[in-house]
Amino acid sequence: MSNLAALTTQRDGLLKKIREIEGSGNDVEKILEAIKNQRWYFIKNKPKILFDKNTG
Repeated sequence: MSNLAALTTQRDGLLKKIREIEGSGNDVEKILEAIKNQRWYFIKNKPKILFDKNTG
């Protein structure tokens, strides 16, 4: 599996988890915690730019 495919799979898993926790009382805290724990970040409106939290 390529790195991009692995990252896409990880992103899809995070999105699924976010959808699952929607509707519970602590949505904001749970979403912020999930974001804090992820390793990589995309820039809004620039999906081909990726920042890795561990390597910068």
